[in-house]
Amino acid sequence: MSQSIDDLVRETAAEILRERAPGRFLCIPCLMRQVQNAHGTAYTRGQIERSLAVVARSPGSLTFLPSVVCDRCGKTAPCLGAKPASHRWDSGV
Repeated sequence: MSQSIDDLVRETAAEILRERAPGRFLCIPCLMRQVQNAHGTAYTRGQIERSLAVVARSPGSLTFLPSVVCDRCGKTAPCLGAKPASHRWDSGV
């Protein structure tokens, strides 16, 4: 079964926010460019933008703030953020 573009964009955005910008908030346009860079030409800018709008409406494990200063561009805009990725250490016991 293949994943929908919304699911793929959500996963990519979460990965970007957790691994490249932990604890920071990125506005939708900045995050859109990051997601587009990660997927190359697989999806159009419009497809990614629509999927990020879906993520913003239902952020799940991400945090959506309707008006905050973007940690990348410095503009006050709707932003998404995430807690840093947690690393589980297996004791092997």
